[in-house]
Amino acid sequence: MNILLTGSSGYLGKNLTKHLAKKNKVFTFDRKLQKFSLRNVQSYLYPKSINGYVKFFQKNKIKVIIHNAGYFIKNHKINDIDKLIEVDIKLSLYLFESAKISGIKSIISFGSYWQYYSNKNIFNPANLYACTKQSIHTIAEHYLKNHDISHLQLLIHDTYGANDKRNKIINKLFKLSKNQKFIINNPDAEIYPLHVEDVSDAIEFSIKFLVRNKKPFNKQYSLRSNNPLKISKLIKIISKIRQISFENIEFKKNNNKIINFKMKRLPYWRPKINLEKGLDNLK
Repeated sequence: MNILLTGSSGYLGKNLTKHLAKKNKVFTFDRKLQKFSLRNVQSYLYPKSINGYVKFFQKNKIKVIIHNAGYFIKNHKINDIDKLIEVDIKLSLYLFESAKISGIKSIISFGSYWQYYSNKNIFNPANLYACTKQSIHTIAEHYLKNHDISHLQLLIHDTYGANDKRNKIINKLFKLSKNQKFIINNPDAEIYPLHVEDVSDAIEFSIKFLVRNKKPFNKQYSLRSNNPLKISKLIKIISKIRQISFENIEFKKNNNKIINFKMKRLPYWRPKINLEKGLDNLK
């Protein structure tokens, strides 16, 4: 199958590309050409117009679009507005409109649990980034009702894996020295760590789910681990794996809400990699 993936330069994008290329031909769009030493991968710059997208999709017989590109910013500033619009609104519109013209009926996008920052399954954005991510789901509703394009938005939680250089708490704890000072806000907050290989597996599952489903739909599902994990517990697990005691970690409780996330998980899919085994492979 011929697949188009946006945002191949990031950690998830690189891993997804390698995983999908095992059974598919993968075309990637990014701001800079990416170097993949894989036979089934071809990297391209983003086209400059909708007509450019259409020509590319038709020439390369794209069947599924995976919109992975994103611009995450927790607390935005004025200079972030254009970037948020460019990636989550303009690019999404280009992809859906080009898919309509090209006859592509299956699109997967990535969202975030920040879109549902409450104890209920109602849109409650934690920040502006969550709003622009939600806009993809809204855009998809138009193309579903008017053009029968199916869209699946997967809400991502905390991901981890080998060679991960992102500024994530798991990576910080693996680099933390025994006597280094470190502040943890809300140690009772719960996260859902998910190995990057499980994310790739979920995408492969989602492609089959989209292609085999005869009735078009626009749905949102969560990609997360089986059980929530308190950050205080995560520290103990990593401390045990590294066989050191973190002596200067300071715990602080702030006014941020501790979220019990209830969004429905991707049906019939479950992560395969045990957390402690996955973390143990990072040491």
